[in-house]
Amino acid sequence: MEGLIAIFVALVVGIFLLSTIRRSMTWIRPFQRGLHERFGRFMETLEPGFYFIPKIIPFIDVVVTMDLREFFVEIPEARVITRDNVVLEVDCIVFYQVVEASKAFYEVNNLDGAVVNLAEPGLRNVIGTFTVDEALASREIINTRLRDDMDRYTDKWGTRVTKVEVKRIDPPKDIQEAMHKEKTAEQIRRAVVIEAEGQKAAAINVAEGRKQSAILEAEGQMQAQIDLAEGQSKAITLVLDALHNGKVDEEVLNYIFVKDTLPKMFTSESNKWILNFDLPDILNKVKALASPKD
Repeated sequence: MEGLIAIFVALVVGIFLLSTIRRSMTWIRPFQRGLHERFGRFMETLEPGFYFIPKIIPFIDVVVTMDLREFFVEIPEARVITRDNVVLEVDCIVFYQVVEASKAFYEVNNLDGAVVNLAEPGLRNVIGTFTVDEALASREIINTRLRDDMDRYTDKWGTRVTKVEVKRIDPPKDIQEAMHKEKTAEQIRRAVVIEAEGQKAAAINVAEGRKQSAILEAEGQMQAQIDLAEGQSKAITLVLDALHNGKVDEEVLNYIFVKDTLPKMFTSESNKWILNFDLPDILNKVKALASPKD
């Protein structure tokens, strides 16, 4: 009997010693922080590491660990009214992280639930300032504004909202159909405008080409006339120089006049000429100058 009692006492003492050793040992992992309490009072925040007696007094001290990793909560689908009175179905996801373990543990109960209940009215308030078109086109703005609004409030919980992501914004079916028709009409309008602008550009190019062609043709004609005038001027100059250098007398000039110029003067029926010269004298001179062949 006494042996059984001794064994029982030894077991009790062993269990007590093991429990005492266990309660005096604490491991704080790298992503955790420890909240050290003594007699129910918060003493300090323990950094990652191993703690033992006398830092931790068994049965007197309590250490609560807080996880500092980033967490997320999904916000249930909510019906939100926009500024132009359209009901949208919206859901989102919120990412948050504990930055002060003591505040996150002592200042709020059920941190996940608090974040969800803070995000739902915040989402309604933010989207309520947009029209349906603005809400669909401003998802990043909604994310940023909701994150900033929540982060200002969660500071007292020692928690930082790192990101808010709106996953879905669905307008009613009739609004979706109306938006689809509007988008189709806008695309048709753009196609008509682009086609009209293309036709206008083509007409302008054709007109510009005709203008340039007319300008080039006029310039060509002008240059041809200039070249002809310069050629005639050079020919006259050469003839005059030849006449001057050759010392052509009056008899040669009379011969040239009768042989070349005089026949051309009578080719037109509308020309009327009155000749006042001594024809017999001219003929005698031509006869004297002309060869038998002429």
